Amino acid sequence: MGDFNYGHIDWSMGACESSATEECRLILECLQEGFITQHVTNRTTERSLLDLVLTNEPESINEVENLGKFATSDHSLLFWKTNVGREEDSMKVTRFDYNKMDLNGIMEELRRCN
Repeated sequence: MGDFNYGHIDWSMGACESSATEECRLILECLQEGFITQHVTNRTTERSLLDLVLTNEPESINEVENLGKFATSDHSLLFWKTNVGREEDSMKVTRFDYNKMDLNGIMEELRRCN
């Protein structure tokens, strides 16, 4: 998340305006190729949508709320809810404690192998 200063991107259409710079086009292309979702839908300054919340998991953000302007800036304060869940493993994983192994026994067994 942050202030990306790409005011010439129409985020609702996923396209650059005709006055956009090449850098603007490249950032949009990079985000699209990486399947990155931009979650802010309303302007975050008087003229543009500059402050973005980006994820590679569209379901990870429930809502983004514009809480109004900062007192010392023309940018808005954004609030969003992030879904952070943990998938339960359906399989039990066995983990070995190698600190308790019988190293002498293993070495003896390996000496017997041709």
